[in-house]
Amino acid sequence: MHIPPRYQAFVDSDQEPMERLRKGRGRLAAYRSSNPDVRKAVRLTTRSELNKVRRSARSLKITMTCDETLADLRVLAYNTYAELAWDDGRRVPDIEKMRPENLDRVTVNYIRHNRTKYDHTLIVNSLNSNDLRRSYNIELKIKCLAEIARVFPDLALECERQRLAVSRSLKEAVDRIAANEEAGLGLPHAEAA
Repeated sequence: MHIPPRYQAFVDSDQEPMERLRKGRGRLAAYRSSNPDVRKAVRLTTRSELNKVRRSARSLKITMTCDETLADLRVLAYNTYAELAWDDGRRVPDIEKMRPENLDRVTVNYIRHNRTKYDHTLIVNSLNSNDLRRSYNIELKIKCLAEIARVFPDLALECERQRLAVSRSLKEAVDRIAANEEAGLGLPHAEAA
């Protein structure tokens, strides 16, 4: 059968073994491949991809656009939180009756989402692996919290609490990746929360 030259690109399936495995049978098949170079390339991509993602998140510069005082930000954060809670059918106590640690949590979250570029730089679907995307987003959140703590020292305690909460989950994700690499499984799939 004669195929015209202009259609050869559609018929040609002479891909690199790694590319063929990524497009075809998947990562587990690459670990079972008889070609040692393919097995080695797949093993090396997991850790190097994670390190690249974490480095790129750390290299971002977080800037805040904030002209208000901390008291004004607390009122803005409370109003936004109360509006969202009202839409969900929840009741929120008045700002005077709200516990100070809850108001700090709401304020830090408001600043992170509305006064930084946090939401714009989150990776939603760009990476193949959920753990890579999650690691990038956690590193980004840690950087935002550090910047908020630097600009508003009164919120440093809440920023540190949130940083410890996400750092613990980041460490668990990295440990899970390392355990899967040792077992020869590659990157883990997202677990149901």
